[in-house]
Amino acid sequence: MKTMTGNCKNICFYLLVTAASLAIGYVSLGYRFDFDIYPGGLSGDATSMAAAVKGIQENGLAGMWFNERIGAPELSSTIDATALDLIQSLLFWILSIFITGTARLQYAYFILTFALNAVSMALLLRKIHINMQSAFVCSILFTAAPYHFARGLIGHLVLTNYMYVAITVYLSLHILGIVEEEKKDRWKLWFCCIILGFGCAYYYAFGLIVMATAYLISFIRFEDKRAIVKKLWIAAVVLLSVFASLLPKIIYNLLNGKNEHAFRRFFSEQELYGLKIIQLLFPPASSRFEALRAISQEYSSNAPLVTENSTASLGMVASAGFLILCVALVYSFVSRKKQEGSEWLLTDFLSLSVLVLVLTGTVGGFGEIFNFFVTPQIRCYNRVSIYISGLSLIMIAMLLHGINRSHRRVSYIVCAMVLMAGLTGEKFIGNSSWQKSAGETQVICEKFFSQAEQQLETGAMVYQLPYLDYPEVGGNFIYKHFVGYLFTDTLKWSYGGIVGRNEAAKNLNIDNGMSYRFLKAVKDAGFAAVYIDLSGYEDGGSELLSFYRRLDTEPMISEDGMLYLYDLSDVHISDKEVSVGYMFVDEWDDTYGTGWSVSKKAWIASGLQQAYAQAYAVLFDSISDRDVIKNGSDEQFIDFLYQSVLGRDEAKEERDSWVSVIQSGADREEVFGKFLGSAEFRILCGFEQAKE
Repeated sequence: MKTMTGNCKNICFYLLVTAASLAIGYVSLGYRFDFDIYPGGLSGDATSMAAAVKGIQENGLAGMWFNERIGAPELSSTIDATALDLIQSLLFWILSIFITGTARLQYAYFILTFALNAVSMALLLRKIHINMQSAFVCSILFTAAPYHFARGLIGHLVLTNYMYVAITVYLSLHILGIVEEEKKDRWKLWFCCIILGFGCAYYYAFGLIVMATAYLISFIRFEDKRAIVKKLWIAAVVLLSVFASLLPKIIYNLLNGKNEHAFRRFFSEQELYGLKIIQLLFPPASSRFEALRAISQEYSSNAPLVTENSTASLGMVASAGFLILCVALVYSFVSRKKQEGSEWLLTDFLSLSVLVLVLTGTVGGFGEIFNFFVTPQIRCYNRVSIYISGLSLIMIAMLLHGINRSHRRVSYIVCAMVLMAGLTGEKFIGNSSWQKSAGETQVICEKFFSQAEQQLETGAMVYQLPYLDYPEVGGNFIYKHFVGYLFTDTLKWSYGGIVGRNEAAKNLNIDNGMSYRFLKAVKDAGFAAVYIDLSGYEDGGSELLSFYRRLDTEPMISEDGMLYLYDLSDVHISDKEVSVGYMFVDEWDDTYGTGWSVSKKAWIASGLQQAYAQAYAVLFDSISDRDVIKNGSDEQFIDFLYQSVLGRDEAKEERDSWVSVIQSGADREEVFGKFLGSAEFRILCGFEQAKE
C-alpha cells in the first residue's frame, strides 16, 4: 500500500513539474501569440533553423544529411554542415507526424524543451533523495534559466534542449558511487550514455569534461582503483555513441573527400565567444527590473568581446549557488579534511566541476588551448554556462533539502521565496509585438511564392540572386534566401548547397547574374526562373534591374517591391548575345539609345575584342553629339570616359594625366580609343585575363 501511495505521489510530482514547465514555455512566447509566424522575422540563424526543420518534415531523418530542394541543380549535402543533432532530429520527426506547419513545429519543440529540461533535473534530484518541494523549485528554475529564453527564438533552437546536463551529472554520480543502479536497472545508464552521445556536440563535449572530473575525483579519493577502472565503460559508451552519430559523415567523407570549407573555425574564435565570469553573475538583459537591466546594458555597451556570451547570465538563484560552490571549493581545500559522506563528496564534485568548466570556457582558457592543438570546432565556450547553472542549482537544492530536514515548515516558505526570486528576477513572459511586422512580411512572401509555385511547373529550379555561399555567409542578409524554400513545396532553389561541396550553382554565377551569358548558362543547366531579392544589394538592386528590364518578359513582383521572379521560359538568347564583350555594347546601346540590332552589337563586340579602329569609331559616333563631348571641359570629358567606359571614378592623378595628353595635342576620339584599348577595359570585358 505504501509503495502504491509512493508511486502515485511520484507520478503526481512529475506531472506537476511537466505541467508547470510547459506553462512557462507557453507563456514565454507572449500573449495572443500567432504560431504560424516564423521566429526571427525570416532572416538570420532562425531562418536557417527553420529550413533544417522543414528538411526533416519533407525527408524524415535523412533530411539531416541531404535535401533535394535546395542547392539546385545538385542535391544539397547538408551532412557537411548539419544544423540538428540526432536527438533533435528524431524529436522533430516525431512531432511532424502530428503537426504540419514548420513554424508551429518549431514552437511546439521549444515549449517541449521546457518539460524535457525540468523533468530530467527533477529525476536527477529525486535520485539523490532531494525532497519534492526542493526538487520542484530547482527543476523549474533550471528550465526557466535566462539561457533558455535567450536561445529559444534567435535561431539557436538546438541549444534549448539541455537535458544533457542532468544526464551528465547522473552518469558522473554513478562514477563517484553516489548513485548505484542494480543490474536490472543498468539499462538506464546505457540509455543515458547513448542519449548524451547522440545529442548536441557542445553538450556532449562539456559533459565529457564533467565526467572526466568525476573520474579524477574517484582516482584521488578512493583506494579501490580496479572498481574505478571498471566504470570507464561509461565514458567509452558515450564516446562510441558520439562516433556512431558522426559515422554517416565519416563514411561520406571517405567516399567523397573531406570538405575543408564548410563551417571553418579558427582557434582564436574562442576569445570572441568565450565565457566571462562577470557575465555569469550580472543580471540578464531580460531582467524584469530596469535598474538591473541597466547594469547589464552598461557593461555590454562598453566592454570588449561582447558577443553571444551576453546570454550567459545564470540568474539570481543560480548565481547564489555558483558563489556558494566557490566558497565550498575554498573551504574544502583550506580545511584539508577528508569530509565523509555522499553529501560532501557531491559538494566537492559540484564545486570542482564548476571550476574546471570555468577554466575551460573562460576567454583564453584551456578551451582555446584545446582549439589550438586539437580542433577549433568547439568555439562558443560561453554555452558552458548552462552546465554551470545546472550544477549551481543542484547545490541550492541540497541546501533547501537540508532546511527541510531540520525545519520542515520553514522550508516551504523558503522554497516559495526562492522560486519567486528566481522567476520574478526575469521577464520571462515574452513580448510578441515583433510578430506584427514579421507577420506582414510573411503574408507578402506567402502570396509571392504561392503565385510563383502556380506559375512554374512542379520540380522547376529557381536560381537565386544575389548568389551567396552557404553556410555562414551574407552579413545582414544571411540565410534570407531560405524563404523561397520555406514558402514552397514543389520548387527547387539554388541557395543552400554546401560551400566546398555543391559548387554547381556557384559556377553558374557568371557576371554576378547580370549578363546574357549568365541567363543562357542557367537555362542550359535546367533552371526555369531567376529570383531576385533586392534587400541583398547595397544599391537596392538598381544596377541589376537595369539589365533585367531589357528582357522581353514581365517579372512577378512582390507587394513590397523587394522580390522579383523572372520566368525564363519565354526568354530566348542567341549565341551572339553571349559573345565576349556583348554585354558592354548592350549596356551602351541601352544607355545612349542607339537602337542597334543584335547582329550590330555582336559585330561591335567582336571589333572591340580585335581592337578594330572601326568599332571604336562606331561607338564614338554614337555619343559624338553629346554636350560633354562637344562642349565639356577636358576634365569633364575624362570624368565621362571613366564612368561610361570603365564604370568607376578616377583618382585626381589619373585625370590630370589624361588632361595633359589632350593638351599635348591628342583629340578626344583618339583618347576615347585609348580607353577602349586599355588593359583595364579589356579585362573588364573579358577580352583578357587579369595578371596575378
